[in-house]
Amino acid sequence: MISKVSIPEALAVRAYGNPEDLEIIESVCYTKLAEPYLVEKLERDTDFWANYNVTPSWTYFGAHNGMFRQIPASHREECGSYDPRRRPWFVAASSGPKDVVLILDVSGSMSDYGRLSIMKDAAITGEFDFALNTQSLLGGKEPDRSHVQTHYIFTLGTTKS
Repeated sequence: MISKVSIPEALAVRAYGNPEDLEIIESVCYTKLAEPYLVEKLERDTDFWANYNVTPSWTYFGAHNGMFRQIPASHREECGSYDPRRRPWFVAASSGPKDVVLILDVSGSMSDYGRLSIMKDAAITGEFDFALNTQSLLGGKEPDRSHVQTHYIFTLGTTKS
């Protein structure tokens, strides 16, 4: 099973309908790395949904630059007619404020190679309205971690007005 890649016709300016934009070419390459996962996911979904006499839908990825990868591959009569950036699912996912919750692992292995410091820096980098950890949520008390290794929870997003 393989995936297919498509780009809008306006971006397919080189020979054989290939893109000229290096960012699109790079998007094709890095999403190819996800193909084994996508194949495995589709196989698991197919096995699961077979119990209900249902065929699972495609799994796909649309990039901000118009590149689209879909598995399983399917044939289209018109090349370049599909632009994921114009689809409702893409617009909804890529526009407007989003609330994001990051659960950060602080287990022992995160102290190796400065991972914990790098993770914390990455989690609070950017323009966010607030970032809290569970200690501040619990009034300065250390959370009960007897059953989990994760105790930093950062909530990033916009405040509701």
